[in-house]
Amino acid sequence: MKIIAKSFEAFGIAALMIALVVGVRGDQWGEYYLFIGGIISFLSGWGLEKIFVKK
Repeated sequence: MKIIAKSFEAFGIAALMIALVVGVRGDQWGEYYLFIGGIISFLSGWGLEKIFVKK
């Protein structure tokens, strides 16, 4: 379960970095979708880690 949680966190951070690049290039809606998706992905991975790994 730790691998899945860390994968979600890594995907969330990557999505936030890509959102930064997309926002600089000018696609505002793409930036919003990647930003929100990245935050949701990171927080879900963090929550999974807190629930299942730290017991």
